[in-house]
Amino acid sequence: RLDMLQQPLLQRYMAMPHFTALYMSRGAEIVGEAAFTGAGDAARLIGLYVTPNFRKLGLAKTLIAAGMRMLSEHGVQRFEADIIRRNIPQCRLAQSCKATFLRTACLYPGIDLD
Repeated sequence: RLDMLQQPLLQRYMAMPHFTALYMSRGAEIVGEAAFTGAGDAARLIGLYVTPNFRKLGLAKTLIAAGMRMLSEHGVQRFEADIIRRNIPQCRLAQSCKATFLRTACLYPGIDLD
């Protein structure tokens, strides 16, 4: 959820020229949200959340596509996002968006509890 971003970090992102926040709602209930930030010809997806009852309906992909379309109109040509390779739904979403995996970073080694 985007409200999980710490205030100083969010303020830094909001100061960048390409900061964009989108949401989807059903009535008064927000069911999905996405945020991008960046400058020049590049933007980064910094947050994406869809409530559990609305997952697997294409909302995440719709939010990403809408953000990319809006930012493309402002000169953004390159989009980036950090994906957790061990998170299969994230990887599938990235693949469905025709993402190219550029690098692998390991912040913490994975632990399998099988």
